Amino acid sequence: MSVGHKVTALVRDEVSLSSFVTDDGSLKVVKGQPQDHADMEKAFTAVPDDMPTVVIVTLNSARTSDNPFAKPVSPPTLMCDSHLAAMESMKKHGVRKIVTLQALGVGDSFPNLFWFVRLLVRYSNMSIGYKDHEKADDAIRKSGLNYVLARPIRFVDGDSAPIKFFGDKGDGIGSFNKITRRSVACFLLDAAEKSDWDGKTPVVSS
Repeated sequence: MSVGHKVTALVRDEVSLSSFVTDDGSLKVVKGQPQDHADMEKAFTAVPDDMPTVVIVTLNSARTSDNPFAKPVSPPTLMCDSHLAAMESMKKHGVRKIVTLQALGVGDSFPNLFWFVRLLVRYSNMSIGYKDHEKADDAIRKSGLNYVLARPIRFVDGDSAPIKFFGDKGDGIGSFNKITRRSVACFLLDAAEKSDWDGKTPVVSS
């Protein structure tokens, strides 16, 4: 919004974005469930005569805590179902590009996860979210839409910092690399605005 964009955000909890709403109408907040096709369509048509030009997805499956063994509270196919709903509306309204936040370890980046994290992804409750990511990944690739599937390493808090790229698979990334959430947000916006990473799965770190 600070660079002149208009944003329509489909969120499950309106309060999470209430502090960002301004009088200029640059942010339109729509409450709904992302996997619900009717709610997704409501978001696409929330601003008459001003259809989105790109979709950015930052959805994540929730657990009762950050503990990897914690019980999931989201539906096991939330990611995939939400992307299917989004892509249905995209095709209906002629929107051709989607930028999705994934994670290092999805798809062919799995071998470049630290070995202990690979065990968690395979044998803890984290596996549910990763399996969902894999299904969404497959659906996006088969959609015929233009896509960027961003795969950041471990999140930390902090200011935006320069980003390092490790290809589409994460080759050469270190076990202790990290990236701030602000850095990832800036990259997602860059990916939406530019064509540099179209059709790619960039692994990113600070």
